[in-house]
Amino acid sequence: MNNDTLNTIINLILKSQNIVFLTGSGVSTTSGIPDYRGKTSAYWKKYEGNEYNYQNFLRSENSRQKYWEMSADFFNMIQKATPSIAHKALAELEKCGALQSIITQNVDGLHQKAGNLPANILEIHGTIHHVICLDCSTVYQSKDIYGRIQKGIKVPYCDYCRGILKPAVIDFGQPLPKAQMAKALKRTLDCDLFIAVGSSLIIQPAATLPIIAKEHQKTVVIINDMSTVCDQYANHIIHGECGDILSKMVSELKQKRPVQEPSFVYSQTG
Repeated sequence: MNNDTLNTIINLILKSQNIVFLTGSGVSTTSGIPDYRGKTSAYWKKYEGNEYNYQNFLRSENSRQKYWEMSADFFNMIQKATPSIAHKALAELEKCGALQSIITQNVDGLHQKAGNLPANILEIHGTIHHVICLDCSTVYQSKDIYGRIQKGIKVPYCDYCRGILKPAVIDFGQPLPKAQMAKALKRTLDCDLFIAVGSSLIIQPAATLPIIAKEHQKTVVIINDMSTVCDQYANHIIHGECGDILSKMVSELKQKRPVQEPSFVYSQTG
């Protein structure tokens, strides 16, 4: 960790009015949730294959069964997970007035569990904690649907229209809802400091956000354990474990800025 760079970022935070954090799987790996391209990605190798993409999920009952087996495994992992040091640090940053929004690529709900205000969290890839009917849009609590799977149901269907049920997450090949991306873009354009944490910045369209921020004269910071394809767009970069970096950031900020009420809270449409 470069302390000079960290101090520069802390000074930027103190001067900024609207700070947006983009978070990726790197903030959740120490919660026991494997990432997709980093050091813990080997977990997902057993789930590689076309059965798990969105188009085959829609087309094939067999693919849906394999998908639900994978998803139930993932949901059980999420149920046991607790917020990491990084999650807790981001919640503390919000209390210090040093975070106005989180745009997250994660679906685990650990930002809410750590204490960040739900209205300030934008889950652009959805959430594993809900299941939705793709036909009538009825929303279910995931515990209900995964409970049915534990009882032997292989492929659950909607109680009301017998439509296809799917976890409310964005999978490979599935279009990102335009409304969610529009909200993410608005928050990016409204900020004066954009900080990406624990993301490889490969998955589109989220990976375009730091580029858009830079193009609109926002200050861009990248914190990650390895280089990213967007490093060239960053004003400042710190490589290292994001929990360690964020917790040190919190410690330094608390000496310079007391805990305060959040400066504003996003509405459900913002």
